[in-house]
Amino acid sequence: KAFRFGAVHLVGLLPNLVAYNAAISACETSKQWERALRFLTFMPKAGLVPNIIGFNSGISACEKASLWKHASNLFKTVQRGWTPTVVTCNAAISAYEKGGQWLRALGMFAAMPKERLIHDTI
Repeated sequence: KAFRFGAVHLVGLLPNLVAYNAAISACETSKQWERALRFLTFMPKAGLVPNIIGFNSGISACEKASLWKHASNLFKTVQRGWTPTVVTCNAAISAYEKGGQWLRALGMFAAMPKERLIHDTI
């Protein structure tokens, strides 16, 4: 099932990476984590490769819904093909914290310097 981007489809334009990232971010903001994950899943079918911005928003959407396992799975996907950023790690750490997964959160926090990521305030 294709996703519709409203007027974009009416004028014959196809959504690009920026449009998908904006949609995923909007889903994060509006706490529609399922839709955010569907956008991430659909991107390759639309001929687009998700980037770290979309994954960060997807992880944050899961964090806002207190779905640490989904956030963790997305983080593992990032590790397989992209380079996690401080934003990526912070979103995953927050998801672990909301899910009561303190050891996982602390483990990720401790591993950040090994990945040359500087801690900041979450």
